[in-house]
Amino acid sequence: MTGIRSTLLAALVAVAAAAALGAWLGGASARVVVAAVAAGLLAAALARVWLGRVLAERAAAVRRFAGAQREGRLEARLPGTWSGELRPIAESLNEMAATLEARLRSSDARSARLEAVIEAMEEAVLVVDGAERVLLANPRLRELVSPSGGEPAPEGRALLEVVRQTEVVDGLRAALRKGEAVIAQDVQRYRRARDFLVGELRKIPGVEAASPDGTMYAFLRIEGEADSLAFCKRLVREQGLGLAPGSAFGPEGEGFVRWCFAAGEERLAEGVLRLRRALGSA
Repeated sequence: MTGIRSTLLAALVAVAAAAALGAWLGGASARVVVAAVAAGLLAAALARVWLGRVLAERAAAVRRFAGAQREGRLEARLPGTWSGELRPIAESLNEMAATLEARLRSSDARSARLEAVIEAMEEAVLVVDGAERVLLANPRLRELVSPSGGEPAPEGRALLEVVRQTEVVDGLRAALRKGEAVIAQDVQRYRRARDFLVGELRKIPGVEAASPDGTMYAFLRIEGEADSLAFCKRLVREQGLGLAPGSAFGPEGEGFVRWCFAAGEERLAEGVLRLRRALGSA
């Protein structure tokens, strides 16, 4: 911004000098030449003051914008009326703020949904951070650690202070230390079970099965079976095979059947055999 002011001032001084030189070469009196120089310098000074004020206002706007972003007020924006080389800068900063605001709202929405699910669970749920500080406790957990309701809220307190049972805390610590390895083992087990089940289902004529990426459930469509509830009832009644009708998950699920593959291959293979019998392809 200092460079802009200096450039403009130099240009105005050059214009004033050119005007004075022209007047002198044109035979004007010394008084006229001096007046031309003075007028040019005055115009340069006034222009410099005006430009300095404009740039100062815009610099202050940028500082206010940065302060608002730092404080988490992502709805703050720079004026959209700027022109010149500052306009694309303002537009880029406003776009960045809008993107951050949208992502934060999406994250808040997901967090709210997760908290609602945890709050509604009948099981006691306790969420802690790496420093063993309680981040979240659902109502069932609060009932267990404070049946009378006289204890302060668990959130923000130390784990041992909330639970007060060394054996339980030791178990929770072991879960925190070793839980990732157990999860990794389960993921591999479910992945093998998924590949086995989907592969076997796709061998059955008239059966279409999708391979899920992140669940322990596989959805399959069976040719000629439009009523998923009636079909699942028949499977239970005739074959002792319990699958979930797709209609239980909304109208979009009608015509599909859901199969949980959180089981060993032997059990899954027996289920596939029973499905084959029900379809007459065993």
